Amino acid sequence: MEMASQEERRYAVRARWLFDGTALLDEAANPMVVIEDGRISDVDTSGAAPSDDLPVLDLDEATLLPGLIDAHTHLVFDATEQVVPHVQAATEQALLAHMRQAARAMLTRGITTARDLGDRDYLSLTIRAETARIPDAGPTILAAGPPITPTGGHCWFLGCQADDADAITAAVHDHAEHGVDVIKVMATGGRMTPTTPPHQSQYPLADLRVAVDQAHALGLLAAAHVHGRQGILDALTAGFDTLEHATFMTADRLDPDQGVIDAIARAGTIASLTVGPSAGRAPATGHTAAEAAAHHA
Repeated sequence: MEMASQEERRYAVRARWLFDGTALLDEAANPMVVIEDGRISDVDTSGAAPSDDLPVLDLDEATLLPGLIDAHTHLVFDATEQVVPHVQAATEQALLAHMRQAARAMLTRGITTARDLGDRDYLSLTIRAETARIPDAGPTILAAGPPITPTGGHCWFLGCQADDADAITAAVHDHAEHGVDVIKVMATGGRMTPTTPPHQSQYPLADLRVAVDQAHALGLLAAAHVHGRQGILDALTAGFDTLEHATFMTADRLDPDQGVIDAIARAGTIASLTVGPSAGRAPATGHTAAEAAAHHA
């Protein structure tokens, strides 16, 4: 974009529409985003003409909007039914090529920040460095590295298995030494790993407390993968900063507990629900559709 060259320290971007996070404004408001030294300094919706000394890049029929944030993604995964064997069998270079493609696709769809909550071999840190160096390669990445899980637990194949407090402590410190942004713990099982039912807890409360305390002592946030009620409650009690999924799964349905939901709200803990359609796939039917409806509710 020529208007954003080093010589142009201050300029504006204009389009027919602008969404400011609250309202959608049209061309009658002459909406413009003013950029100064590479950062947004103003969102002008006064309708006034720009000053003569302000260069304006007009995008015509486009819509300007804040960068979107994907709070839970896995760049290392593909969207096939064979995702687990693919991740296990792929070389590091093949995985990095896939992750680069996924990062670019996210950016082209308006996602400017993404939190990668589980990779193999800390590869998301490589992508994080690349997108920081080359902004148009992908969004700003916040990386967790391989998630911490018990031996044979959910996503064990990503490479970080820890069975007790000492092993969890060592894993958290190893992640910190690699330079992760967040610690991810698989507090319950998950569907991707058939040996670990999603509704069952994988760690006792005491071990979850160790993970959180160690992460916080190192200045890192902690995210818990949770599906079952007890796992959600334990992760909340342990002090995790975000609860990922929080579906309230049982062996055969979703059974939300209003008391736990109220406790999450009182604590101000963020529930990252990971809901949304699957692009290019038919609408969910049967049990999956019923689960989706219950989760949204």
